[in-house]
Amino acid sequence: AIQPGNANAYADSKLAAVLFSMELNRRCPGLKSFAVNPGAVNSDIWRNIEKASPLLFKYAVQPAFRSVYLDTDQGSVTSVAACVVATLDPATSLYLRPYAF
Repeated sequence: AIQPGNANAYADSKLAAVLFSMELNRRCPGLKSFAVNPGAVNSDIWRNIEKASPLLFKYAVQPAFRSVYLDTDQGSVTSVAACVVATLDPATSLYLRPYAF
């Protein structure tokens, strides 16, 4: 079971998304469902870090995030692709992510 604070909770949530999409595709053949991972996105999800340590956030965390993480426009690409790319097939592309690994 997924429990808050569990180190595996993130992986469990990704597995749950895949299993949900698989079952939805099975139950609704005319529908296409995909599990989407937007990647590591520099969004306001980090706002509590900024409040906890503003100087650390401004001079260390924020510059690192900008250089490594996707911006919100880039992070939306996989979700938009799942909605508009007609050639995607859940049988071969069930889990969408922005990285090719």
